Amino acid sequence: MKHFSKEAIGAMPSIYRLNMINSCTGYKSANLIGTQSKDGNTNLAVFNSVVHLGSNPPLIGFILGQQQFQGIRIKT
Repeated sequence: MKHFSKEAIGAMPSIYRLNMINSCTGYKSANLIGTQSKDGNTNLAVFNSVVHLGSNPPLIGFILGQQQFQGIRIKT
């Protein structure tokens, strides 16, 4: 898998960076998002709700559903 650093992405020509970031989310893509805590615990999850937010700076977002509700519910 190819890895791009923040610096490498920032150094890309504008149009190349635009096209690369725009293509990352794909069409109905399955994206792997990995995290690592300060303690070194890792987590890898599949997300299909990844969206392109911008190419300068290069931004990609993902949407999480509400896992648990701890507030007050109001019935209408």
